[in-house]
Amino acid sequence: MLLPEPDLFNYRQGEVLKKEGAERVVDSEGTWKARALAVVKHISETHPCFTADDIRYHASAKGIGDPRHQNSWGAILMACSKRGMIEKTGKYKKSTFKSNHARMIPEWTKKL
Repeated sequence: MLLPEPDLFNYRQGEVLKKEGAERVVDSEGTWKARALAVVKHISETHPCFTADDIRYHASAKGIGDPRHQNSWGAILMACSKRGMIEKTGKYKKSTFKSNHARMIPEWTKKL
């Protein structure tokens, strides 16, 4: 008797798991989350376009420091997007952080 193969390519389930993971990461950050949200708000109001790298640089300059989990940077941008604060422009840039290995990251803008 053959057992059914697991569904490795379930897009809908993948999106649900992605959302749940991002929420867990941001929820675990407490004070860092509030400070990072303030940075995103400031950057979105003072720069026409920005990336997660810009947020990270600005947070560092403000002494906010790194989150407990590296995925918090993307999760905080997604949280801002869901709140209607920002949106993706459709453009991508190479990350300048060594830890990102020059991967492409989305460009964001303030949502009007």
